[in-house]
Amino acid sequence: MNAFRSDKFDPEKVLPPLPVEDSAYGSEANVREIGEKDGKGRIPEMTAYAPSQFELGILSHGETRVNRIVEAAQESRAKINKTLQPVVSRLTNLNMRWRNVSSRVEERKKVLDRDFVVPLNKVFHWGIIIFLGLGEFPLNAIVFRMFGEPELMTYIMSSTLAVTIPLLAMYSGIQVRHGVPRVAGNIIVGTLMPVSIGGALGAVTYVRSVYLETGGHIQSAMGSDPKALGYSIFALNLLVFSAALVTSYLSHDPDEQLDHLRRGIIAVETKRKPLLIQYSETASRLNAVLRVATARIDAERAHTLSLIYLYRQANTNARSPNPVPLVFNRPPEFPVAKLWDSVTENPDEV
Repeated sequence: MNAFRSDKFDPEKVLPPLPVEDSAYGSEANVREIGEKDGKGRIPEMTAYAPSQFELGILSHGETRVNRIVEAAQESRAKINKTLQPVVSRLTNLNMRWRNVSSRVEERKKVLDRDFVVPLNKVFHWGIIIFLGLGEFPLNAIVFRMFGEPELMTYIMSSTLAVTIPLLAMYSGIQVRHGVPRVAGNIIVGTLMPVSIGGALGAVTYVRSVYLETGGHIQSAMGSDPKALGYSIFALNLLVFSAALVTSYLSHDPDEQLDHLRRGIIAVETKRKPLLIQYSETASRLNAVLRVATARIDAERAHTLSLIYLYRQANTNARSPNPVPLVFNRPPEFPVAKLWDSVTENPDEV
């Protein structure tokens, strides 16, 4: 079973060639000898329409070897299908959804006469949101410690704000992107960014100056100017809120319907990607087994027919100058082995 799952799949190992058998029907020397013997004995008769018993034996021997190849190929196919069929079932369902969503995306693009307008991708978007949440926690923890809150309460309140502020900002950015005209949304974002950055720079400057003036004892300065310190903390939180809002704003398309379709097709493609790779690899292995089996069958058929023609030639030479039997004027009837049709290796066609 490991041979079917190996990255270095070798159909020659999965479907090894048949060993050469020491048979009277497979030896060229023996076939030539029996052909001459039958020719001298006028076998088959001149008017016979059926092949001789020895020729039938050559055919039967060739068919037996071909059947063994077919059985080995079908066994290999069954093992590969254990992996392929579940993938085909899931991929068929996902491909239907993918084609449906893709067609709706193209229709919406034609209506809007534009492509997606999403400057930031999903990974970058969520990375910034998580980073802002992690940065918000120590900021709020410092504040609650300055207020003299218990340690447990400090962690609870800090973690609550660290989660809610970026998330609320993220959903606010989505609402601004979808619920506000594009020009108005750009004005809001364009105004919010310099205001929050300016406020944060002022807050950092103020806190730094207080730190230097008090020699690192910021708590002692709270009584002298608590409002300024409160505004500084507000400005830093506003920067976090604005960063999350702007990031969310830039990671969504202005058209709500097209943005929803974009998220839908990304979700489907995320599920399809591993199945596409798995299907292509498994389908190529199945087709490789089919190619090897077909080549082996063709080789056995060609070898069997060459032995029959060798037998007929030796038979004809032995009975010369008498005419050849009528059956020799007909080609040998070697049955066609039935395998399976090759499968497409393009997962989009499933």
